[in-house]
Amino acid sequence: MDYNYVESLAVNAKQGDEKSKELIIKEFESYISSLSRNTFIYGYDVSDIKSECYKTLFACLKLYNFKNHRFVAYAINGIKQHLHYLIRSDNYRSIFEGKKVFSLLDNDEDSLICDDITAEESICNQSDYDFLSKLINNLSEDEKELISFIFYNGNSAKDYSRLKNIPYTTVIYRRDNILRKLHSHFLKVNV
Repeated sequence: MDYNYVESLAVNAKQGDEKSKELIIKEFESYISSLSRNTFIYGYDVSDIKSECYKTLFACLKLYNFKNHRFVAYAINGIKQHLHYLIRSDNYRSIFEGKKVFSLLDNDEDSLICDDITAEESICNQSDYDFLSKLINNLSEDEKELISFIFYNGNSAKDYSRLKNIPYTTVIYRRDNILRKLHSHFLKVNV
């Protein structure tokens, strides 16, 4: 890039010469293409980054004072600073948006449940509930008691083992067998 030539084009473009603006674009085209290919900004593709660079180039041309400094250095510095600004704003935005923000805390789970249940979903849920109730009623009394204590009353398997004076591993084994039994019957019907 011939700096003196670009400087004269910038002075002419500043005075309103459209042909000089086109020639400045051609002079900066390879630099902007290279810079946009080597820059990653989330949400921007290469053509978006090029557009931002050209927009910055024209802003630099508009604000340029040829008495203070050279246009090429001024424009390159302006383009780089604008891209750094976009990268910084993307990093700042990622603090408030994106997958880093989304975490399931105990107090947030209730707000995620959707209240918009269709009639079809409601009927299917009721049917599943009825079928599961029948399956639980077919269990032995000890199995029903274990399921009720752990799942309906919200107690732990450890509490059940203390209450019944049964080893904890036995309670876990029984619980898992009951769940496997219910799951296999449930799958047979819903397949």
